[in-house]
Amino acid sequence: MGITPRDLEIMLFYVYSDYNINQAIDITKNENAQYIIQDVSMHLASGDGQRILLSSYLVYSLRRRSLDEGETREMLKLLWETVHGMHPPAPYTGRFFNEAYRLRTEFTGGAES
Repeated sequence: MGITPRDLEIMLFYVYSDYNINQAIDITKNENAQYIIQDVSMHLASGDGQRILLSSYLVYSLRRRSLDEGETREMLKLLWETVHGMHPPAPYTGRFFNEAYRLRTEFTGGAES
């Protein structure tokens, strides 16, 4: 995929900084940086760490990249499946579920992708 650790860090903080790309690039620009970093660290150490990283990549790609219809459909499907695999009562699950639902609605009108 050609993604560096720094790219993945930006994609992760992009989601946790409420989709603010400037704060994702430099999380210290967020007044809650220390809490965000603490949350991200705890969430990545959970059983859903891989799902969080994959979901962050997918959300970033769907929001920030130009994708063809096939890529978009595949990413939406994978995002939906990944988010539904997260532990339901975890504090991060709602953030990812809500964005997956929003993106699915934006790209497909809410239809199954």
